[in-house]
Formats: sequence, C-alpha cells, structure tokens
Amino acid sequence: MPRFILNPFEGSFDAVTRPSQNLWVRVTDSVTATNNKVIDTVSLTSFTSIKYIISARNKTNNVAKYLELSVNYNQSSLKDTVSAKINGGLSMNVDANSNAGNLELDITNNESFDIDLEVAKLVLA
Repeated sequence: MPRFILNPFEGSFDAVTRPSQNLWVRVTDSVTATNNKVIDTVSLTSFTSIKYIISARNKTNNVAKYLELSVNYNQSSLKDTVSAKINGGLSMNVDANSNAGNLELDITNNESFDIDLEVAKLVLA
C-alpha cells in the first residue's frame, strides 16, 4: 500500500521508495519578493493526475501558508483545484499552467519579502 512519512524533525515529507519508484518527491526552493517562479515542470504525456502539497513560510515575518493542489490532465485540457488551504497571513498564488506540452507549477509571491517553499509531489500515471 502506498504511503508517505512525515518527518517530525523537519515537518516535511520524505519519499517512501519501492525498488525503482519514488512515490512522493520533495523539493525545497524559494521565491523572491513580488516575483513568480516555476517550481516544477512535468511533461503532459507522463501523467493523468498529480497531487502537490505546498508549504510556504517566512520565519522572520512569522507568516505561512499550506495548501494541497490536485492537477488532472485528460489529453485535451489541464484542470486544477485546491482541496485544502490553511492561510497564516502569507499572500501568494499557485497556478498549474500548460506551456509547450508541459505542466508548469507556478508560484507567485505577493509579499514584500522572500518566501521559502517545501513542495511534495505525487504523480499518478
């Protein structure tokens, strides 16, 4: 049965592996003040659904945001929805866009300070 492990020391997800497969893939990154950044790129032909868990924060200003984003591609259109969101005062936008045959996970930081990101991704082919 697929599962993931929450690392209690970092508050982050670590991939649980099978012999040749990572179930959850974790990425850490940052987005500078008032800018956007493509955090992940996936070929549209390589998946049917993707689940993202996104945690963003700025420790200095004591603000954070958590959300879960589901993305579905049915060979003709890309659809996404946010299924859970906890807003701790951080203003940011998350978009799943189609660009040149790829899904791009784009995060826009609407704040006047940088934000740190932890993103976990589960791809369902």
